[in-house]
Amino acid sequence: METTTEKRDSIATNSPPLPKKRIAIIGTGITGTSAACQILSAGLDCTLFEACPDSRSVGGIWTRQNADSGLQIPSDFYKFHPEIEWSCEFPKRDEILRQTRGLWERYGLRERTVFGCAVGGLREVEEGRWVVNGDEGGWGFFDGVVVAVGTCARMSVPYIPGLEEFGGQTCHSSELGSVDVRGKKVVIVGGGASAVEAMEFAVDNGAESVAVVARVSD
Repeated sequence: METTTEKRDSIATNSPPLPKKRIAIIGTGITGTSAACQILSAGLDCTLFEACPDSRSVGGIWTRQNADSGLQIPSDFYKFHPEIEWSCEFPKRDEILRQTRGLWERYGLRERTVFGCAVGGLREVEEGRWVVNGDEGGWGFFDGVVVAVGTCARMSVPYIPGLEEFGGQTCHSSELGSVDVRGKKVVIVGGGASAVEAMEFAVDNGAESVAVVARVSD
């Protein structure tokens, strides 16, 4: 005769596996991509939502930098996934994008991403269950959400009075790769990391002079 314990073990053995937990990830930059890889490695599932229309957005802010832009910190501090292997201490934009998109392909994130879908809202329909943009019919329910939209998603160009009357060429630091500065007097507005890169670019590409205008607090 089968004992109670044997019956319980038999039921447990024949029970269907529990469905994987599903996580919604907003953004396909460095954080969104690395989070998706870690989630899949943990045996969970995920769907990524990206406002941009195609996979050229993978890599986030680095897709909007010029080719001379690189890390401002040692690459050991920017190892956002165990599989990342940098070639030097301060890699440039193209290497950072190549590493990120390599992870993207290896972990099969293409088929898990919804492009052209800006997330305008999240709703918790019950404790621990979420829907994206109110559309439980389209994307289903999620057991968690990772918001990976970053803090520098869009290019910021402040208004400078009189700039519209300036006769020379103007550009954002992310557009430096397409600018010819040879023999020109260059003024850089700002004193951060992008300004330093712009100064290096101007000097290396034959500018006549370079001046940096920076706001300094007392």
